[in-house]
Amino acid sequence: MSVRLSRAQRRAVELVKAGRVEWGAEDQAMARRGHCWVPVWLIDGYSAYGSEHRIYQALETRGVIRVRHDLVPCHRVPEQVKTYRSLLGPEQRRTIPAHDEPVDSGWRARVEIAIDLDEDEDDER
Repeated sequence: MSVRLSRAQRRAVELVKAGRVEWGAEDQAMARRGHCWVPVWLIDGYSAYGSEHRIYQALETRGVIRVRHDLVPCHRVPEQVKTYRSLLGPEQRRTIPAHDEPVDSGWRARVEIAIDLDEDEDDER
């Protein structure tokens, strides 16, 4: 399959091939202490800089790279009833159904190449 990649995307693919890219918690210690966090693209353990996040997201959307969520160890969490309160409104109860959750709150998933790229093509733009 021939995929046309920009120069920045080719650099990103090389980092993925080298095994230097992950998806998950940037600060694992904070995540393990229960602080809220958003998963990010990590290069050598540090968050991708600037527009690099969009480059990796575009590669994943196009199917060039794949985040291996299936390799993150998980356990089953039973159904829970949570009570929420606000300053102005009444108390609300919500039921969270049983679901799988990562064992480690500061999880990171490996990223790998999902398709076979033609190395002989040179798409200089």
